[in-house]
Amino acid sequence: AGGAADRNGAAAPPIPIEQQLAAAAIMVGKQVAAETEDGRSIRGIVNRLSIESSGDVRKRTVRLHVGANHFALNDIREVFCGDGSTT
Repeated sequence: AGGAADRNGAAAPPIPIEQQLAAAAIMVGKQVAAETEDGRSIRGIVNRLSIESSGDVRKRTVRLHVGANHFALNDIREVFCGDGSTT
């Protein structure tokens, strides 16, 4: 789970929480394959979102939940159709 970087290798500015929420909300109810922070690959239906903060409100991140697992939006590797095929 790493941050985005531009072509020069510099860290990209953080995505505003509103944009993270809008993008993540679309994923609720969708089947996804993702990588958790500890490097495990998971697959399942996103059942909820949460907002994580390290104390600094400017550094909030949206977390997607599949069962007991959670991950950041940028950790999604695949999104599946209702029949299980990839989109």
